[in-house]
Amino acid sequence: MEGYLLGYTLRGQKMFKRGDPFLRSVEREVNTKIICQQSLNELEEEYAGGGDDFYKKIVVACAMMKLYPSKVRGYLISYDALSYLGFNEDSLYILDKADRLFGSDMGVAARKLDRLIKTNRFSEIYDLINSRLDIFISHSKKDNRFFNNLKKFAEITKDKTLLGLLALPSSPVEDLDSSFFKVFDFSEQNKLLDVLIGKRRWKDCEYAIWEFYRMGNRTYEFFVKSVEELPYENFFTPRVMFFRMDAFKNHPGVIYFFEKSFQSVFNRCEISYAVDIFRNAVLHIGFTDALIHAGARLAALGGDVGVDNEAFWAEKIKRIPATIICMTRAHQVAGWRGEKERARAIRYFAEKNGIHLPLEKESCENRRGRVAVCVSGQLRGSWRDFIENTNSISKKIDADVFVDIWNESVLAPPRFAQLNRYLGELVNELPVEYRSAHEFSKKFPKVFKRITERVSRKIDAKYFSESIDNSHINLHSAFEFEEQCVEKFPGLRLKAGFNQAKMYFLLDQVFRSMSNHEVRVRDRYDVVIRCRPDMEIDLPSMDKFIEAVRDQRNLIYVTYLTPMGFGDQFAIGSREAMEVYSGVWRKLVESGIFRYEEYFESSVEVNAAEELLAAHLVSNGIDVRVLRPRKSIFSAPVILSEVDISNELKEDLECIGDPKLELFYDAYQKFYSERIL
Repeated sequence: MEGYLLGYTLRGQKMFKRGDPFLRSVEREVNTKIICQQSLNELEEEYAGGGDDFYKKIVVACAMMKLYPSKVRGYLISYDALSYLGFNEDSLYILDKADRLFGSDMGVAARKLDRLIKTNRFSEIYDLINSRLDIFISHSKKDNRFFNNLKKFAEITKDKTLLGLLALPSSPVEDLDSSFFKVFDFSEQNKLLDVLIGKRRWKDCEYAIWEFYRMGNRTYEFFVKSVEELPYENFFTPRVMFFRMDAFKNHPGVIYFFEKSFQSVFNRCEISYAVDIFRNAVLHIGFTDALIHAGARLAALGGDVGVDNEAFWAEKIKRIPATIICMTRAHQVAGWRGEKERARAIRYFAEKNGIHLPLEKESCENRRGRVAVCVSGQLRGSWRDFIENTNSISKKIDADVFVDIWNESVLAPPRFAQLNRYLGELVNELPVEYRSAHEFSKKFPKVFKRITERVSRKIDAKYFSESIDNSHINLHSAFEFEEQCVEKFPGLRLKAGFNQAKMYFLLDQVFRSMSNHEVRVRDRYDVVIRCRPDMEIDLPSMDKFIEAVRDQRNLIYVTYLTPMGFGDQFAIGSREAMEVYSGVWRKLVESGIFRYEEYFESSVEVNAAEELLAAHLVSNGIDVRVLRPRKSIFSAPVILSEVDISNELKEDLECIGDPKLELFYDAYQKFYSERIL
């Protein structure tokens, strides 16, 4: 174990912590600038002129940091540029270094505060604030963004003291007896929480949880209550995510707290922090299926957790079935990289322990061919948006487009769970208290009824073929597919019906469409980009990511993670890696259920599709990296495309009587008038 931990420390000496061909390319160009000894002014001018070319900005910023290490500026803009594209581990590594070197600099403090708020690490914010409270309050009067972050933190944590220092009002609780906060015995505090929960006084309960936490309550019983979602909360609520992380931090031997904590951090794409949680769990809990599942995913994401090392898991063989996936992954990765001797050694080791591995993966030649854009899924809302978004991507990279979608487009998503799926960017015009789907449906009943009505229309394949450049369109019947699933694969029905099965089926179909075209033209694509038809993606420096997957053939970039899986909205990979990505449907046909082999069973049904995708990619030796597009939104919200809700909105607003909603109404009128021009 000591050697395993030491390896992680030594590898931290590189310029970048994340193993990634994109960053290796950055490092080469940074070294060129170091040799040229560019002046600080030249670098500043080059950075300012970088515009939307964030690859260039990262190169210039990191060169400034290396050439002028006594200047905080290089660290700050390196952090900004790297975090903008989603390189969280490396940006945080640089920010931590800047904190050690320039701890009193408010630019560093402001970025650290912003980062900690975005990742819901509120206990660390208290450590940061308490050491320099007067300075922070003074700075907030000059820096509006800094003020807003302190305000957000104080409002989330119900901190009346901090709200008072910021001259902000605190929200009153229902009828909470102030004597509650004169109780300092932790067991009595826990009993009081039980009383509030029993009486369904949810707002008071939330307020009391924060007060008791500030009083120092870290008992197991306290965290058992505080990690649960209140009726108006969900998994993504900052309070819930924080207490799940802090529960494990204070009780690292509890497997339930590990699972909740890991899911929260993994979902935030904070891989370094997730690795820390994993390593801590190994020390305090040992090896369980849950830990090895987590470790396998982290290994695929570049986390240094040892699960690719067959010798590391030698003693776990035969005791933990999930270990098989680690052996499979190690074997497949060796094949992808052309390490034939290592692949043979792993196979011998596995067979000795009674494990049957798939055939060796042949290493892939680095080609410089064409790019294919594969679009699959359910088209929702505006046809015009879909055409514009697809043409925008294909023209930037001179790609051919393959589209496999259902033969009807619908206006509304299957479930009213995410308000932005209906309102798009108009969500940002709503006051915060109206932005959850649950609250909106209660406050705007007439609008809710109008926008959730199921409306569909037949797709005109000829129209799309003529409107999308270099495109190949195939339509499929969702009705016929679901009938077949009912008959042949009833186990693929989840809470949202057969939606997840439909997704994987069309992923397979669009890749087949591309492959058939390759046969006809006697040529092969070397990079494949997968998109959904109802998403608008704007990715800076896309050409650099394409080059990255050409260099590392078993690498796929995705745009987000779920609590235990990989997101399906957008992906870039080599043809070989994307063939694996598109092949989940064949596994579903074999098993008939959303489970991957015997050792990867989905525990969260709502994320079953993403968990299955993660298990499939991990076991096939695919590495995955998360990037952050400049824009990643559902591009066809119903009210911005086909439905006029002016009357319903006006009636609901009259009933609510909140003057803060006038701006939202004006914004809707403006958006709608522009859409119909």
